[in-house]
Amino acid sequence: ATKSNEGNQLTLDMIKECVDKAIELIPGSINVINREAMIAQFERDYHTFVGEVLTLKVDEDGWEPWLEKTKADISWRYWERYRTYLLQQNFPKPVVDAIDEVTDETLGNLTEPTASGAWDRRGMVLGNVQSGKTTNYSGLICKAADAGYKVIIVLTGFHNNLRTQTQIRLEESFIGYDITASDDENARVPIGVGTVSSDPALRVDTITNRSEKGDFNRSVANNFGMNPGGRPLVFVIKKNASVLKNLVRYLESVHSDRDKEGNYFISDIPILLIDDEADQGSVDTKKMDFDIDGEPDPDHDPTTINRRIRKILYIFTQSAYVGYTATPFANIFIHDKAKSTKYGEDLFPRSFITVMPTPSNYIGPDTVFGLKDDDGESRQSGLPIIRTIDDYAASDDLNERVGWMPPKHDTSHVPLYKGNNETPPSLRQAVIAFVIGCAIRIIRGQEKKHNSMLIHVTRFIDVQENVYRQVSNLLRDIQQILLYGEEGSKDEILHEMEDLWQLDFIPTNHEINDDQCPRHTWAEVSEKILSSAQSIKVRRINGTAGDVLDYEKHKKTGLNVIAIGGDKLSRGLTLEGLIVSYFTRPTKMYDTLMQMGRWFGYRDGFIDVCRLYAPNELVEWFEHITDASDQLKREFLLMCEMGETPASFGQRVQTHPVLMVTSQVKMRYTTELTCSYQGVISETIVYSRK
Repeated sequence: ATKSNEGNQLTLDMIKECVDKAIELIPGSINVINREAMIAQFERDYHTFVGEVLTLKVDEDGWEPWLEKTKADISWRYWERYRTYLLQQNFPKPVVDAIDEVTDETLGNLTEPTASGAWDRRGMVLGNVQSGKTTNYSGLICKAADAGYKVIIVLTGFHNNLRTQTQIRLEESFIGYDITASDDENARVPIGVGTVSSDPALRVDTITNRSEKGDFNRSVANNFGMNPGGRPLVFVIKKNASVLKNLVRYLESVHSDRDKEGNYFISDIPILLIDDEADQGSVDTKKMDFDIDGEPDPDHDPTTINRRIRKILYIFTQSAYVGYTATPFANIFIHDKAKSTKYGEDLFPRSFITVMPTPSNYIGPDTVFGLKDDDGESRQSGLPIIRTIDDYAASDDLNERVGWMPPKHDTSHVPLYKGNNETPPSLRQAVIAFVIGCAIRIIRGQEKKHNSMLIHVTRFIDVQENVYRQVSNLLRDIQQILLYGEEGSKDEILHEMEDLWQLDFIPTNHEINDDQCPRHTWAEVSEKILSSAQSIKVRRINGTAGDVLDYEKHKKTGLNVIAIGGDKLSRGLTLEGLIVSYFTRPTKMYDTLMQMGRWFGYRDGFIDVCRLYAPNELVEWFEHITDASDQLKREFLLMCEMGETPASFGQRVQTHPVLMVTSQVKMRYTTELTCSYQGVISETIVYSRK
């Protein structure tokens, strides 16, 4: 059965109608077919839409297209296994197809791994914050291994929790087993793609594992060989100077020769290096000297992490580098001619820049905050999930030093609200909103999914500890009052929750009006409040592997957690099922602020219960960065249409009177201009009140 409407898009009601008609046509099927599961499957497959893959590229280094003519001759066993796994994990088929398309695009812009001689490609893939970049580069890794890349190195962020999270994801998407489970590789229990196929021919070697001390270890690495005909060899490594130094030394000692200058090199073993969060740590921030002709100094000594990444690539005569980021501002400002005799070229993505398409079910900055209209004066409305707060400090001035968590404070600060050792009312409301949100997900059959609340108010660990105690005390009081009741206090807190339900949750659900977010009564919700509150734990996010393994331990039952942290929450780490964010931490850099937006992502079936509690000024800053990012995407589209190269990208980024695009040292090769483009008058319309 088919049906169309004015928008020519399939709605949930239309899907239900078609399923019911199909069940009626098959005698007895009503007893054997799971109607709700079938509706959910069709909704995933036919209610999700994905945009177009766009790429800027250049072939000046002798690169030639190769994938189209060889694709039919390659056995895509790793990729087919991963594709099947994604579908089993209920990824919408259009999303899986889009991953297939963008990974083909990226792989095709690398060099064919069987090509002889020396070659080197440098590229970048742009996604959105929390949009599935790991899923994307996992697909690229599978296809690269199928095509013949033998060494795969994935560089993660600075902290163990992010490295562990990435290791687990690659074990599920490519490796197929947990190396810590058994020393005997034949006795290891398959996980992830290993449950799809554990064929020994698909065995992958990995030198790293998911444990706290599972980063690169040279003594472990010495047990593995590196040869053109061997298994793919995988490293998942955090961007740490000493770890990268040990990796360089290991590579220099394995099957390597020396050139005339004494540099070690490895021939005929193609390497793919994935640089996750490529704008963090990887960019050379040292000042570089130039000669009279404007050429960079070949003896320039880069920053430590940058030079060691470049050294790894320089050791292999056949290499491919792909950086992944949602905030490319620092990368596009890398000097495109920087080159060293000891470390090779800098990491500017000279070969290609690809923008990942965004699925329609992704909740990104433009969805949350809206976009400025073309007239530059009005703004399209975003989602009605933002709640501005003003009780965290005496004022919203960036130099304020008084209050529970003022913008200016140090590690000795003690958070007090009106002199009391307790949270401000806005944080109390946010915690109650999280309890209600978890209860609603139980009603909707999502009780085994993870639910998270983010509290990001300070970078100082000692201050975080005080916040942890206050929130733990608040949650414990709520749990005990709901469980035992104390002289009518149970009724009081239930009335408080019902008021929030009536004044906030019902209007928000009506305004969002999402087919996947049905309406409920307070009677339904109140029945689940106790079990919801009792299931919640408070956790500090301190950068250890345990932060991630907590989710992994509760994979089958779901974990409800309030996560309190600072810098270690700012980038890369995925908070599973993030519902509520309480955010006061200010920063003046576009890229850092956008990366702090852990609340972006996929919220199918519960977007109406998501909340962002933040100061009004921070919301305004996010609106500006959202507009600047949208402008950059429009510039990218125009450049693609004009056939421009990566060197042209980033020539224009909208500035702000208070915010910085990225850190000053990453912008040292930029120039600030006031000018008009294509007959459009540039006019300042944003001013700082401070």
